[in-house]
Amino acid sequence: MSPDATWDEKIDFFLTGYQAAAEEAARIAPDFTVLFGLELRLDIHDDTDFLIYGADDAFLRAHPDILQMSFDQMADCVHEAGLLLVQAHPFRKKMLVMDWNLLDGIEVFNGNPNHESNNPIADAWAERHHLLKTSGSDYHEEWAKTKPRLSGLYHPGGRGENGSLPLFVQSRMGISCQDLRLSCKELLI
Repeated sequence: MSPDATWDEKIDFFLTGYQAAAEEAARIAPDFTVLFGLELRLDIHDDTDFLIYGADDAFLRAHPDILQMSFDQMADCVHEAGLLLVQAHPFRKKMLVMDWNLLDGIEVFNGNPNHESNNPIADAWAERHHLLKTSGSDYHEEWAKTKPRLSGLYHPGGRGENGSLPLFVQSRMGISCQDLRLSCKELLI
């Protein structure tokens, strides 16, 4: 990917991995759902990563300035679109633990063997602040192909509609993501 690529070209490139995984899953395991999500790093928080679930290419194309937003602006943008915002590996060295009031969840398991993600601390933090818990393989690099790791989301009730995590939460819990955020916050009052 050229550094001079347009925002739309970057999105098209980004989507190729998801599209290939979704097509392969449909071919070999029709009951397996590949959920679209993205990991991003805001320009002003160089070492802090965020996961957005429920987004699609239309959301990304509508927000070409998302990487230049502040954390508060990005959280508002994500939540106004009805999406879920999760902080990835928040207790890894150099990460900033962001305001939990603006997060829907945090990654409590990160399978990258080259980083100390302090997964038990993340799990305790999620419990303390009533945040959704996610897991990730951190399968970004070429070397990762030689060190396979398992990670993902399991729900005994099955998969979500249209492969969307917010719809999955709503369909399985009978509650919208917005209501879920409010309910988690009300538990603390």
